[in-house]
Amino acid sequence: MTESGQTKSPRILVVDDDARLLDSVRQLLELQTFTVETAPGGGAAIEILRRDPPDLLLLDLCMPELGGRDVLRFIQAAGLAVPVVVISGNTSVDDVAGALREGASDYLKKPYQPDELLATVRNALHKKELEDANRNMRTRLERSERLHRLIVNNSPDIVSSWTAKGVFVS
Repeated sequence: MTESGQTKSPRILVVDDDARLLDSVRQLLELQTFTVETAPGGGAAIEILRRDPPDLLLLDLCMPELGGRDVLRFIQAAGLAVPVVVISGNTSVDDVAGALREGASDYLKKPYQPDELLATVRNALHKKELEDANRNMRTRLERSERLHRLIVNNSPDIVSSWTAKGVFVS
């Protein structure tokens, strides 16, 4: 959410060395009200990831200089929590398995249908939203547990727990 209370549009980084593909994906995603940034290669993508990681990364594998697998390795090494959907014409088992092993959350084969791309993007963003909510809930639960332990450990009174049937628990 923004300061005004409105929901912020997810920011997506699209990385590919094909300028026409970058433009078409950008236009398609912007029609769906996503905020889109593009990078023409792995090096440019890494600079953007260092500066301001996006909510989702759409990544080609085969690019000159730094390829998609290099970007995936950077994300892992930097400990970034950025979901990555690989969009590639490479569909060999080694390429798909390698990308998934190196942190990609999904793999889409070129050429793809626009509806397929949009569904994949929405699914990846929804999964990230659920993971973020889960992480937030875990943090709140841990904080609550620490507070409870502090109260119990520093209380001069005896605190006991009983089941509904009157059995002593602790």
